[in-house]
Amino acid sequence: VGQCRAPTYKIPASDFIYGMVNVNDEPSAGDVVSNWDVAKQSKAKTTMQSFPATNNMALAAGCITAASQRQYAKENPVMKAKPTGSSSPTKKFVVPEGVIYGIQSEQNEIPMSLVMSAPSDPERDYPMYSQHTVGKLPPPRATKSSDLYAKKNAPVEPKALDSFKMKKFAKVKAKVVMGPK
Repeated sequence: VGQCRAPTYKIPASDFIYGMVNVNDEPSAGDVVSNWDVAKQSKAKTTMQSFPATNNMALAAGCITAASQRQYAKENPVMKAKPTGSSSPTKKFVVPEGVIYGIQSEQNEIPMSLVMSAPSDPERDYPMYSQHTVGKLPPPRATKSSDLYAKKNAPVEPKALDSFKMKKFAKVKAKVVMGPK
């Protein structure tokens, strides 16, 4: 009695300190608050692939399908230097006359203006309600508030009011007649 039980494993000596050792990081909190530390940016690439130039070279080489253009771009990429701060005028690509890119369509017998326009035919059996003018919004629908406002501001037409008569005097003829009848 008055003694604790013996431990089942070996306990460290009485001068042992439990926990982690506290190591201060650099910079200190004062350095962080008083200084603005800016991250270093990575260097920009000096050269990169020019996809428009690669596509133009592929077309000049006779690659007219997408698959052949991708294969040409893998084999012969056109690299260009990253532009510097000076702005130089860019050259416009001029399409040579008589050159057709891709596969040419066959000539249609019906002119495209007739294909695109809907002729006004009285015998049509389809509704034309889906047509709308581009850039024009439909008129706004009425709301409860706008209906009440319109009713309030509508001109009031005077009603012909019948003069009030009590039931017992309803069949009594008037003794005084006002105006011609």
